[in-house]
Amino acid sequence: MTENLELGNLGENFAAQYIEGLGWEIFERNVSFSVGEIDIAAMNGEQLVFVEVRTRTAPSGGETVQSAEDSIGPKKLRSLELAGGCYAERHCYGGNWRIDLVTVTLTVKGKDMDFEIEHIRNIAGMGGNETENEPEFELVNDGSIEPGGVEFISEGVSNVGGITLHGIDAIRVEIEVEITGGLFSISIVGLPDISVKESRERARAALRTMGYPLKGRIAVNLAPADLPKEGALLDLPIALGMLCAQGVLPSLSPALYMGELALDGRLRRVRGVVPAAILARKLNIPLYVPHENSYEVGLVRGVCAYSVSSLQELVQVLRSRSEPNKISASFPDEDSFAEGPDFADIKGQAAARRALEIAAAGHHNILLVGSPGSGKTLLAKALNGILPPLCDEELTEVLLIRSTLGMNWNDGRRRPFRTVHFTASSVSVCGGGSSLRPGEISLAHRGVLFLDEFTEFRRDLTESLRQPIEDGKIFVSRAAGTVEYPSRVLLALAANPCACGHSGDPVYECICSAREIERYKRKLSGPMLDRIDLQISVPRLLPEELLSFGEAAESSEDIRKRVCRARTLQQNRWNKFGYNCNAELPEKIVRRNFDLSSESREFLTRMAGKLRVSGRGISRVLKVARTIADLAGDEKILPSHIAESLMYRQESTG
Repeated sequence: MTENLELGNLGENFAAQYIEGLGWEIFERNVSFSVGEIDIAAMNGEQLVFVEVRTRTAPSGGETVQSAEDSIGPKKLRSLELAGGCYAERHCYGGNWRIDLVTVTLTVKGKDMDFEIEHIRNIAGMGGNETENEPEFELVNDGSIEPGGVEFISEGVSNVGGITLHGIDAIRVEIEVEITGGLFSISIVGLPDISVKESRERARAALRTMGYPLKGRIAVNLAPADLPKEGALLDLPIALGMLCAQGVLPSLSPALYMGELALDGRLRRVRGVVPAAILARKLNIPLYVPHENSYEVGLVRGVCAYSVSSLQELVQVLRSRSEPNKISASFPDEDSFAEGPDFADIKGQAAARRALEIAAAGHHNILLVGSPGSGKTLLAKALNGILPPLCDEELTEVLLIRSTLGMNWNDGRRRPFRTVHFTASSVSVCGGGSSLRPGEISLAHRGVLFLDEFTEFRRDLTESLRQPIEDGKIFVSRAAGTVEYPSRVLLALAANPCACGHSGDPVYECICSAREIERYKRKLSGPMLDRIDLQISVPRLLPEELLSFGEAAESSEDIRKRVCRARTLQQNRWNKFGYNCNAELPEKIVRRNFDLSSESREFLTRMAGKLRVSGRGISRVLKVARTIADLAGDEKILPSHIAESLMYRQESTG
């Protein structure tokens, strides 16, 4: 038995040498499946061939050393066909394949043994072409052939830089590509998601369109391997890695590449270019992005970035055959303000207008309570028109979040204004999902989050807002991981005073019982109200007030000028602590840096006791009083400022 095995191995070795002499490419030997075994797998031109080797011994001097069966029966043939099908399926081979029979004759002459390939012929396959008997090819065993597998030599290994996203942060990914001989296949490892795995087909089609078809086994590693990769961001660096491994491109200098490939090689817009630009600036390396992403990258200061429209164009740039298209900085105008309702068109509501001005100046949360049709929604929408423009740092923060979701930003320096319907889910508002996406509270960062009909929102959603509006950030935790998103918003709420909406209305009579009104007010939880700095009633206007055509009210532009002056004072005062406005200040800064006169301190102590204001409430009263003083241009907080601040907290309890 051992002697038969040794003779079989020798026969396979010489059959392999014979096949290589014909110009075939051998890439695997002795592959076993449950349905059968393949002796040699090779490629003859564009066709896959499975070779069945039969070894027999020829007599010398009239003595037979060993006899072997030369024919293959139906059962063995079926086994070979099944094994061939399994092999093609394992390697995702969709072309034709065939099974060839090679007969090796061993002739013993004294102490020497000669080897002779008698014939090779096709016996089965899937669409295979019949191979005629090849001319006999004699081989002499010179001891250079050892039984065993075939050694594969790597044709090329490359390393290209890309990025993946984790929250709003871009993380550098090294794309390593290795191409070896063998049956064509592409495998991507390193925790890729479905869209990353599909990039192999986009890259293959794009490269074939350019005239660089892929061959052999291609392994793509995305490092670090323990970090999940998602999206089409890695299409471009994967294709570049394949070109480098093929020798089409030279070894690339450090850079970041990102872009989604079309099948014809064009580059499509991708998300995450702003985080990538910030990472490239930090690493001091260039960034290459699709042309459609040029505007977003141009909003980031100090980054060296280039735009390309296709993979072919980038290849020409990397070969130094053309000049790259450098992205120039393009910053929005300081005077780009929101379009919307103007305060000049809003009749009456002097108290609500004043409260909204204070809210805009200090970035304070506000609650508007009034009858249906009293103008709560109109006032809230007009709020965005009096907010100061985004500074460079705030604009970058807003762009980071929008870019993470692939959202365009065409609002210049206008602050975000997000309106949420009361049917929204907690995930849509706070963020989450399988990909840990930011929610509406993060999309409204540095702007306004408006919740109309606040009492109709689900209790779990409203309570989930307490921590983010207090801390200015939200942690989204799921089984896939935890990410942190910013959530520094001006929360604007609007609600009716009761279920019918007419409690305290001068025109309509309320039909709610005292118990129903009490039950309705419980929808506004105490902890949530404690975080609202300004709570103001918006009464219904009488017809004669609505139809008055006297002097127009103060415009949004005039109010915005006062708001900007107050915000500038706050930025100059708190910049050394890393804050931009009064509402952002933590408790320790409020206690240590607010200069209260003895008269103001005594007044606040007395009124806080009477109104039963909590510790958090006292801090918020002081912040609002500081904003009122800034609007008035006063350096110190006066008792009148504290009295007005307390009035806005008293509104919700009356």
